[in-house]
Amino acid sequence: MVNVAELYPIVFAERRAFLELRLGELQAEFDRKVKAFADLTNARAKQRAEAELARIDVVIKEVEDGLKPLVEQEISLAGELQLLDAKINRARLDMEQGTDGQKAEAVRGVMAEIRVRLAFRQCAKIARSAVEYLVFVPKLGDSRRYNHHRSEDSASRTP
Repeated sequence: MVNVAELYPIVFAERRAFLELRLGELQAEFDRKVKAFADLTNARAKQRAEAELARIDVVIKEVEDGLKPLVEQEISLAGELQLLDAKINRARLDMEQGTDGQKAEAVRGVMAEIRVRLAFRQCAKIARSAVEYLVFVPKLGDSRRYNHHRSEDSASRTP
């Protein structure tokens, strides 16, 4: 069984490493351009150089700002992931051993959404409905779709 709370720091570390690498590249580019622009004498060339340095400086600040909240996000999300992981583990246990009410609560605790599509048919004077498909959208991970295959549909299909 995969513990989501243990995986998050690995993914977060990759993002942090990317931002730190980008920050180093931008700072090196800024320093190179400062040295290259130091000998400019033309007023228009100086203006362009200052505009270029200002643009790089804005990007550096954005990357630095992107790094600051990541620490706070990591702490917050790690706590949320631990709670969700505990809910998932509890849901697994309830699904195996719990009552119907506990099973329903367990599913509600880990699912963001359940989509159902019904097909309505008129048979004589009786309206009937059947499930065409269900889509389970968990709070974490990928959604899954389950199609309903009626036996008469599959019997009438040709290979």
